[in-house]
Amino acid sequence: MRIFGHVLLDAESFRALSHPLRIDILKQLDEHQQTVSDLARSLRVSKSTAHGHLERLVEVGLVTKLEEDRKWVYYQLTRKGQKLLHPENVSVSLMLSTPLWLGGVALIALAVYLVWFEVPVVDPSQVGTLTLMSMVIGVTLVVVTSRWWMTRPWRN
Repeated sequence: MRIFGHVLLDAESFRALSHPLRIDILKQLDEHQQTVSDLARSLRVSKSTAHGHLERLVEVGLVTKLEEDRKWVYYQLTRKGQKLLHPENVSVSLMLSTPLWLGGVALIALAVYLVWFEVPVVDPSQVGTLTLMSMVIGVTLVVVTSRWWMTRPWRN
Protein backbone atom coordinates (compact mmCIF):
# COMPACT_ATOMS: atom_id res chain seq x y z
CA MET A 1 0.00 0.00 0.00
CA ARG A 2 2.60 2.49 -0.99
CA ILE A 3 2.38 5.42 -3.37
CA PHE A 4 5.38 7.71 -3.76
CA GLY A 5 6.60 7.21 -0.19
CA HIS A 6 3.16 7.55 1.41
CA VAL A 7 1.42 5.01 3.61
CA LEU A 8 -2.18 4.45 2.57
CA LEU A 9 -4.60 3.57 5.32
CA ASP A 10 -7.83 2.00 4.16
CA ALA A 11 -10.83 1.06 6.28
CA GLU A 12 -9.44 -2.41 7.05
CA SER A 13 -6.18 -0.94 8.36
CA PHE A 14 -8.11 1.39 10.64
CA ARG A 15 -10.19 -1.51 11.94
CA ALA A 16 -7.02 -3.46 12.66
CA LEU A 17 -5.50 -0.49 14.48
CA SER A 18 -8.62 0.13 16.56
CA HIS A 19 -7.67 -2.43 19.22
CA PRO A 20 -5.11 -1.18 21.79
CA LEU A 21 -3.45 -4.60 22.07
CA ARG A 22 -2.63 -4.53 18.34
CA ILE A 23 -0.93 -1.16 18.79
CA ASP A 24 1.10 -2.66 21.65
CA ILE A 25 2.04 -5.62 19.45
CA LEU A 26 3.28 -3.24 16.74
CA LYS A 27 5.36 -1.35 19.31
CA GLN A 28 6.87 -4.62 20.58
CA LEU A 29 7.72 -5.76 17.05
CA ASP A 30 9.29 -2.37 16.36
CA GLU A 31 12.07 -3.33 18.77
CA HIS A 32 12.83 -6.73 17.18
CA GLN A 33 11.16 -9.78 15.66
CA GLN A 34 9.37 -12.01 18.15
CA THR A 35 7.40 -15.23 18.44
CA VAL A 36 3.80 -15.50 19.62
CA SER A 37 5.05 -16.79 22.97
CA ASP A 38 7.42 -13.84 23.42
CA LEU A 39 4.66 -11.36 22.63
CA ALA A 40 2.11 -13.11 24.87
CA ARG A 41 4.57 -13.13 27.76
CA SER A 42 5.59 -9.47 27.41
CA LEU A 43 2.00 -8.24 26.92
CA ARG A 44 0.59 -10.57 29.61
CA VAL A 45 -2.08 -12.16 27.41
CA SER A 46 -2.74 -15.74 26.33
CA LYS A 47 -0.96 -17.17 23.29
CA SER A 48 -4.26 -17.62 21.45
CA THR A 49 -5.17 -13.96 22.01
CA ALA A 50 -1.77 -12.79 20.79
CA HIS A 51 -1.96 -15.14 17.81
CA GLY A 52 -5.42 -13.88 16.81
CA HIS A 53 -4.31 -10.26 16.90
CA LEU A 54 -1.12 -11.07 15.00
CA GLU A 55 -3.09 -12.81 12.26
CA ARG A 56 -5.28 -9.71 11.88
CA LEU A 57 -2.17 -7.53 11.55
CA VAL A 58 -0.77 -9.94 8.95
CA GLU A 59 -4.03 -9.72 6.97
CA VAL A 60 -3.79 -5.94 6.62
CA GLY A 61 -0.07 -6.01 5.81
CA LEU A 62 1.37 -4.40 8.94
CA VAL A 63 3.17 -7.55 10.14
CA THR A 64 4.74 -10.46 8.28
CA LYS A 65 5.39 -14.06 9.30
CA LEU A 66 8.88 -15.55 9.04
CA GLU A 67 8.74 -19.33 8.59
CA GLU A 68 12.14 -20.07 7.04
CA ASP A 69 13.14 -23.58 8.19
CA ARG A 70 13.04 -22.50 11.81
CA LYS A 71 11.73 -24.25 14.84
CA TRP A 72 9.56 -21.24 15.76
CA VAL A 73 7.54 -18.80 13.70
CA TYR A 74 8.74 -15.22 14.09
CA TYR A 75 6.77 -12.07 13.32
CA GLN A 76 8.21 -8.76 12.24
CA LEU A 77 6.93 -5.40 11.03
CA THR A 78 6.53 -4.78 7.32
CA ARG A 79 7.69 -1.53 5.73
CA LYS A 80 4.12 -0.28 6.01
CA GLY A 81 4.11 -1.06 9.74
CA GLN A 82 7.47 0.64 10.25
CA LYS A 83 6.36 3.74 8.40
CA LEU A 84 3.16 3.83 10.41
CA LEU A 85 5.05 3.76 13.71
CA HIS A 86 7.55 6.37 12.55
CA PRO A 87 5.46 9.07 10.86
CA GLU A 88 8.28 11.58 11.15
CA ASN A 89 9.80 9.88 8.09
CA VAL A 90 6.65 9.60 5.95
CA SER A 91 3.44 11.27 4.90
CA VAL A 92 0.29 9.34 5.76
CA SER A 93 -2.57 9.51 3.24
CA LEU A 94 -6.12 8.54 4.06
CA MET A 95 -7.97 6.73 1.28
CA LEU A 96 -11.41 6.67 2.83
CA SER A 97 -13.47 8.80 0.48
CA THR A 98 -12.81 7.29 -2.94
CA PRO A 99 -16.51 7.29 -3.95
CA LEU A 100 -16.79 10.96 -2.97
CA TRP A 101 -13.70 11.76 -5.01
CA LEU A 102 -15.10 9.89 -8.01
CA GLY A 103 -18.39 11.77 -7.68
CA GLY A 104 -16.49 15.07 -7.75
CA VAL A 105 -14.66 14.03 -10.91
CA ALA A 106 -17.97 13.07 -12.51
CA LEU A 107 -19.49 16.46 -11.64
CA ILE A 108 -16.50 18.29 -13.11
CA ALA A 109 -16.73 16.19 -16.28
CA LEU A 110 -20.45 16.99 -16.54
CA ALA A 111 -19.79 20.71 -16.08
CA VAL A 112 -17.11 20.66 -18.80
CA TYR A 113 -19.46 18.81 -21.13
CA LEU A 114 -22.30 21.28 -20.53
CA VAL A 115 -20.03 24.30 -21.09
CA TRP A 116 -18.17 23.07 -24.20
CA PHE A 117 -20.84 21.12 -26.03
CA GLU A 118 -24.29 21.98 -27.19
CA VAL A 119 -27.01 20.38 -25.08
CA PRO A 120 -29.05 17.98 -27.26
CA VAL A 121 -32.74 18.63 -27.69
CA VAL A 122 -34.88 15.76 -26.44
CA ASP A 123 -38.42 14.88 -27.50
CA PRO A 124 -40.68 15.30 -24.40
CA SER A 125 -42.16 11.84 -24.92
CA GLN A 126 -38.71 10.23 -24.42
CA VAL A 127 -37.72 12.10 -21.24
CA GLY A 128 -38.65 9.26 -18.84
CA THR A 129 -36.78 6.62 -20.84
CA LEU A 130 -33.66 8.77 -21.26
CA THR A 131 -33.60 9.68 -17.56
CA LEU A 132 -33.80 6.03 -16.56
CA MET A 133 -31.12 5.03 -19.09
CA SER A 134 -28.77 7.81 -17.95
CA MET A 135 -29.25 6.80 -14.29
CA VAL A 136 -28.46 3.15 -15.09
CA ILE A 137 -25.37 4.14 -17.10
CA GLY A 138 -24.22 6.53 -14.35
CA VAL A 139 -24.57 3.95 -11.57
CA THR A 140 -22.83 1.33 -13.70
CA LEU A 141 -19.90 3.68 -14.34
CA VAL A 142 -19.57 4.53 -10.64
CA VAL A 143 -19.61 0.86 -9.60
CA VAL A 144 -17.14 -0.25 -12.29
CA THR A 145 -14.80 2.68 -11.62
CA SER A 146 -14.83 2.22 -7.85
CA ARG A 147 -14.16 -1.54 -8.18
CA TRP A 148 -11.29 -0.79 -10.56
CA TRP A 149 -9.90 1.83 -8.15
CA MET A 150 -10.11 -0.51 -5.14
CA THR A 151 -8.19 -3.29 -6.92
CA ARG A 152 -5.24 -1.21 -8.09
CA PRO A 153 -1.72 -2.49 -7.25
CA TRP A 154 -1.07 0.29 -4.73
CA ARG A 155 -3.86 -1.13 -2.56
CA ASN A 156 -1.75 -4.26 -1.81
